[in-house]
Amino acid sequence: MFGRYEIQKELGRGGMGMVYRARDTMLDRVVALKVLGEQLSSSEEFVARFSREARAAARLNHTNIVHVYDLGDVGGRLYIAMEFVEGRTLGAYLKPNERFREAQALVLVKEAARALAVAHEAGLVHRDVKPENIMVTTQGVVKLVDLGLAKEIMSAEEAQHTQTGHTLGTPAYAAPEQIWGRKDIDGRADIYSLGATLFHLVTGRPPFQAVTSAIVTMKHLSEPVPDPRTVVPELSEGLHVLISTMMAKERDERPPNALALIDDISLVQRGQLPAPRDAGGWSPAETYDGPAVPDPVHAPAPTLDSGQLRSLEEALASAIGPMAKVLVRKRAAAGLSIEALCDDLAEQIPTEPERREFLKRVAFFTQAQTAFTPPPMTPTGERSALRTGLRTAVSQKTTVPQMDARPASQATDAQLAALERALANYIGPLARVIVKKNFRMTPGLETLVSKLAAQIESETDRQKFLNDVKNLT
Repeated sequence: MFGRYEIQKELGRGGMGMVYRARDTMLDRVVALKVLGEQLSSSEEFVARFSREARAAARLNHTNIVHVYDLGDVGGRLYIAMEFVEGRTLGAYLKPNERFREAQALVLVKEAARALAVAHEAGLVHRDVKPENIMVTTQGVVKLVDLGLAKEIMSAEEAQHTQTGHTLGTPAYAAPEQIWGRKDIDGRADIYSLGATLFHLVTGRPPFQAVTSAIVTMKHLSEPVPDPRTVVPELSEGLHVLISTMMAKERDERPPNALALIDDISLVQRGQLPAPRDAGGWSPAETYDGPAVPDPVHAPAPTLDSGQLRSLEEALASAIGPMAKVLVRKRAAAGLSIEALCDDLAEQIPTEPERREFLKRVAFFTQAQTAFTPPPMTPTGERSALRTGLRTAVSQKTTVPQMDARPASQATDAQLAALERALANYIGPLARVIVKKNFRMTPGLETLVSKLAAQIESETDRQKFLNDVKNLT
């Protein structure tokens, strides 16, 4: 026992302490319990850093971020009780000579960028973004974990009165300003690390490699970002440009914030190049005025007053947290119809039940014009596919063979297992997660197979997959 927590097993250990799977005997729930190491408990510096981690993470409430439940002290040792996540880290998937397909990697990184947008909006920088700190749950939800290095963003003026900072982060993914030990680290350092993570996902190796960490850090400072196509030639030009922009040596040349990065990723997913922009400083998300993701709906601009906008913000905030205000104002300014605006906002919500609840809460906005008909919860078209979990968009049209249109919920366990095995032949171990996630969200077997085929990057392989499963019914 550790206080009120029953230790079940050790999950891992790091520079600050140990992490255990434990049961909260008071609330009867399983948690991830992070305990400060004994050797650090007497250090005021480390205790302050450990406590800062808990306070920082507790301020964040978002589907893509691991939640903090409790902070306390047992026998002079501090602990944090956090949401226990069943799943695997991206690092665990990256076995030797294995990599993610481009479309998959872009979806994973896009979800991580959503988490970073929330953290940055709250004034926090993660400082250690890497494959091992991004998890995919058994439900297919991407989670940003280990805010142990999170630090409140410091202004340039404050930095002038502070000594040079410590280098934090993992050398293979650390931004140049972290390596230099600058104190005025902002969210663009996380964007750099996420770019290095993206490089690793699509090539199977970090962007810079060497026999020692010191040489790796020197390469981050002095060598140009490698072209991932030298490792995997079939990767797109857009991906190369995206990674180069994210990993620019000068942070003013990177996307100014995570929302701008999300827009850039969306462009690459559409087969386009990231939008060029002038170099500029770090800008809070709410002041970002970069290119919006094109929307296929062309309708008169909604006429919403400030009170209606606040109602939309509150409804969306219940699902995605403080980024709701930014998204509502930005999307409302895009000139969408009221129905299209509500549909667009619903697509920002990563889970199906929360999307349905949001659409119920905002139905009254369109009742004055027409009887409100919620958009179909099964996304249609490339743009919607890009916004839901681990599904990815493909530029080519795939012809799905005619199949039984029974609801996917009626599929047998044997059919689902067969789909998992068939998909795994083309995309690897993520097949199980993707099948389970799409099975819950897709109403018909034909549509389910179509969504699964969309995970496969090669048109030839997609057709092979469809042939593999056409006899399931």
